[in-house]
Order: sequence, then C-alpha cells, then structure tokens
Amino acid sequence: MTTAGAETVIYSFKGAHGAVPAAGVIDVGGTLYGTTALGGAYNSGTIFSLTRAGVEQVLHSFQPFGGQFDGNAPGSALIAMHGVLYGTTGGCSISCQGAVFQMPLGGSESLLYPFVSTGAYPAGNLIATKGALHGTTSGGGTDAQGTAFKVSLTGTETDLHSFGGGTDGAEPGGGLTHLGRDFFGTTSAGGGTGCGGGGCGTVFRLTRSGAETVLYSFKGGSDGASPVGSMVAIGRKLYGTTMAGGGSGCFSKAGCGTIFEITP
Repeated sequence: MTTAGAETVIYSFKGAHGAVPAAGVIDVGGTLYGTTALGGAYNSGTIFSLTRAGVEQVLHSFQPFGGQFDGNAPGSALIAMHGVLYGTTGGCSISCQGAVFQMPLGGSESLLYPFVSTGAYPAGNLIATKGALHGTTSGGGTDAQGTAFKVSLTGTETDLHSFGGGTDGAEPGGGLTHLGRDFFGTTSAGGGTGCGGGGCGTVFRLTRSGAETVLYSFKGGSDGASPVGSMVAIGRKLYGTTMAGGGSGCFSKAGCGTIFEITP
C-alpha cells in the first residue's frame, strides 16, 4: 500500500501454503520472509518467503502435536541475523511449551531452545544484542506469571526475570524493546488490583543483568488497560498500545484501547 492509500493484493494465502499470517513480514535482501500460525502441510504453521512480485514459497511446515520434535503455531515476527532467521512458536509438538527456532537462509529449520522447565509460551518478537536473543514468555517461571529470557546462539537459555503478579506485573504479551543500555516491555496483567482484580498491566524496565523495575501501572478506564504489543522507541520516549481502556464501548464496556507514550 502506498502512503497515499493505494492498495494492491500481492499474494492471497491458500491453506496448504499457509494460513493466518499474524506476525507481519521482514525484508532480507529484497525478499520478504514471514510466518503463518496455521496452514502448511500439517496445518500447524509455516515459514514462507515472498517476492515483491507475489511468488510465495513455503520454506518449512511446522509439525503438529504428536509429530516430530518441532514447534508449531508461530505467532511472532522473524528476525534475521548473519544469514539465519530466528523466531518463536507458541506451541511445541513433544513435551515442551513453545520454542525458539532457527533456520539458515537456504537451509533447514531446527529448534534452538524448547521451553520445558523454565518459561512457557513465548510471546512477542525477539530482539538480538551481542550474540544473544532476548524475549518474553506469557507463562511459566517461578510464579507461573511469565518470564523475560535470553537465549545464546548456541541454545543456552537464561531466565532474566520471573514475573510475580500483583504489583510486579504478570503475563507479558509483547516482546522487549532496546533503549539505551536497558530493555523495556509491558505486561498485560498485574500492577495493581484493578480490571477485575488481576491488574490492568504495566510498563517495566529490565537491565541486562535481570533487575526489573515497574515504571508504570495502568489503571483502566480512560488510562488504558492490557498492553500486549511491543513498544517502539522514538528518541528517548516509548510508544505502545493497550487492548482495552480509553473509554466505554467495545463489547463489555472495557473500552476500545489506547495509544500511549511514556518517558522512562
């Protein structure tokens, strides 16, 4: 779509070639790469490439539960580093709860780290810094409220922080954002007792060593509630969205959502 609003359909997904592309695409050398949460050979999601002329190719079909040791249902955008694509899956075929996967351009997909006994259900996009991948899980951890993690490019995982719920925040639904020397992110719940008792969500700061600080707790209503996506850094400010709040309306009168700005 041009910035003037002229839209053109480049490719329509067809089930066996992927379905439900929920995470967007990235540009690597003029070719677009992305994932679909469903579809493919096993209806468990795909990794695909797409030329700007609309030629699509399924590079990998994820295996369903009970299949080979593989992830399934990818829901976050890919990142590319040194000729390798990295991403996460919300599901896993055997004895794990989501995974970080890797696939060299022109090569085969494999799991870099399956979540078994640490976090569970990675959420949001990965970011890369100095030879490691950083992200969040919406479940698992010490209090089963989600984690922030680091995975080395050799597959060693470190839990940087386990969310504790309550004032600490719970269930991070988006990835991390790098600003300065620290990481920043949101939790969709926790931060207080509002929004039905589970809290309306938070914005947090995370140092590289794993020290976490809640910067802001949403209050619901006109203030917004339940942030789920990754934030973007512009200058020294962070911008993000909440799924609810902002006023009344939208089904249960929880509000239709907001766009927010915060200065760390």
